[in-house]
Amino acid sequence: LNGIQALLTLAEPGTPDEARLAAVGAVLNLAVDDDCKDVILAQGGVDKLVPLLGASLPVTLRAVTAMTLTNLGAQEACAQAMLAAGGVNALIQCLGKPTDAVLQEKAASALWNLSALDAVKS
Repeated sequence: LNGIQALLTLAEPGTPDEARLAAVGAVLNLAVDDDCKDVILAQGGVDKLVPLLGASLPVTLRAVTAMTLTNLGAQEACAQAMLAAGGVNALIQCLGKPTDAVLQEKAASALWNLSALDAVKS
């Protein structure tokens, strides 16, 4: 779990997009475990991931980020952090045109997970 901070640092601006994609992909795999979700959240992972949904970034990076947020959004504390970080609006932007069908699917999946939580419904 000590490597999560290093992966999140690689996801930050200034890192080449290919390295960011690899880092977010690794976080995606870790985000299936509840203990890892706790660490990702505690280390500011949600705040670092949400900006990676931006329209100026490569669609593959955005899609993998949406998948990662899908996994994280299954945990209420992470979902609340996503709300606070503007994650819902960023995911909704991924549904619009022009975009990619895979990105739309992954963003919709993340929104679906979020919609199951009471904190998001209110």
